[in-house]
Amino acid sequence: MLVLFNAASKATPPKIERKEAETFQPEEVQKIRDCLETEPLKWKTMVHLLLITGCRRGEIMGLKWED
Repeated sequence: MLVLFNAASKATPPKIERKEAETFQPEEVQKIRDCLETEPLKWKTMVHLLLITGCRRGEIMGLKWED
């Protein structure tokens, strides 16, 4: 019951497409901050955390005020 060769050595891995990360430009960040001026503190806090930390939306939305 010995295996004479490694079957995985004949396989070819799939090609991985590299995507460039989407980021905000400084002008976009300034416009977002300007629009936040009239919003409640809750939304200001959430958006500032997103901008400053780079966390994903789901990570920020999972935070509790006690955190």
